Amino acid sequence: MLTISGVVTNVSASERPLPPLSVSLWNASDEEVRSATVRHSRNRLAPGEAFPFESRIPEPPPEARSLRVGFAQPTS
Repeated sequence: MLTISGVVTNVSASERPLPPLSVSLWNASDEEVRSATVRHSRNRLAPGEAFPFESRIPEPPPEARSLRVGFAQPTS
């Protein structure tokens, strides 16, 4: 089990949207080998507000060498 946790903080002076988060694992050749979307109940963050998150990836691929966390692209 791989557990990824972090905090998204709105450092701006205005309210901002909080889209779902994307977690992806990459191999040594920089190819994505697993990805997951972290959905949450928050839509927006107030100025200075922080939102902790956690994601678990069961049985991560052994070839995974790095991970990336970002904001998921909106789906239409």
